[in-house]
Amino acid sequence: MRPTSPEADKLRQAVLIIIDEITMLRKDGLRCVDSLLRDLMNNDKPFGGKVIIIGGEFRQTLPAVPRGTRADTIESCIKSSPLWTKFTHLSLTTNIRCAGQTEHSLWLLNIGSGNLSEISGLPCDSIEIPQKMVVEENLIEDSENLNDIEVEQLAKRVILAPTNKKTLEMNRSIIAKLQGEPHTFYSSDSIISDDQNDLQNYSPEFLHDLIPSGMPPHALMLKKEVIVVLLRNLNPEQGLCNGTHLLITGLHENFISAKIVSECNRGGVVFLPRIELAPSDVNLPFALKRRQFPLIPAYAMTINKSQGQTFDQVGIYFDEPVFSHGQLYVALSRSRNPNNVKIYTKTSKVQGKLLNNEKYFTRDVVYQEVFE
Repeated sequence: MRPTSPEADKLRQAVLIIIDEITMLRKDGLRCVDSLLRDLMNNDKPFGGKVIIIGGEFRQTLPAVPRGTRADTIESCIKSSPLWTKFTHLSLTTNIRCAGQTEHSLWLLNIGSGNLSEISGLPCDSIEIPQKMVVEENLIEDSENLNDIEVEQLAKRVILAPTNKKTLEMNRSIIAKLQGEPHTFYSSDSIISDDQNDLQNYSPEFLHDLIPSGMPPHALMLKKEVIVVLLRNLNPEQGLCNGTHLLITGLHENFISAKIVSECNRGGVVFLPRIELAPSDVNLPFALKRRQFPLIPAYAMTINKSQGQTFDQVGIYFDEPVFSHGQLYVALSRSRNPNNVKIYTKTSKVQGKLLNNEKYFTRDVVYQEVFE
């Protein structure tokens, strides 16, 4: 950030800075905020002397560390930062999202803390799915009546899954069921490299097949009145932030018109351009550059992407169990009403119907070290 930029001026004038969902932020990110504010304020106190409020819950998901071990994930957390000791720690006591659902709230807390009793005959991280949440039919097959639901009501519903691959597959299936003519937008993909060998070793077709986390696909299929979610901060003052839900109102070759359906700036009409996107996914052996509209359909999304959001109705699709700390807790707590959470579990060696009864089970991954 340039010291003379308008953004820098806003930070200098800020009386209070709030950082939410802090558990997902790496300690290096917090260090960068501290360093930036010290420089902007010309003040060597923590965060340049600014008042900083951070909010989050360590039962929720932690920073993603590509190819990292459990120990690497814990080490990347803000609790491992020297700055953590500079904060005064306060605990909230009331679950507003599940107000009036005392028993359910306690169950969720035990899920998040990994404190449920072990189940005889199953791995120690197994949990029983409440029967009232179980659905035995595929959640996609159960979405045949989508065209009978008011479009904006669909923005308050979601299907969650652990992996990006599964959510892309489900979104394609759901859009195919919706009325209207599909329009597919194709990206322009390239590699950022000074090495001519890199440019020659990877064909355009290979690059098109890549869908790193947080990126739209090469072939982005949309229809009018489809609900999408924004993948980048385009204009926060206008309400166009990473995670904003939008209703497509017009599809054009060089821009997309849409209406905001998230709480912030609801009803605002916006025009979205194609932009150049670079993934933060360091699993790739090169730097990918993709020019595409920065959005994806929002009928299904990853559990991690849903953190911080609340929906009226939630379907959870476990074609495979969760694989990281906090994912099960986040998925189960996205709705205010537990009666509006439904779970489809594909039976395998580690989840589904594992005992000789009608009960369903899945995994709950919890890193106890993060609570220490």
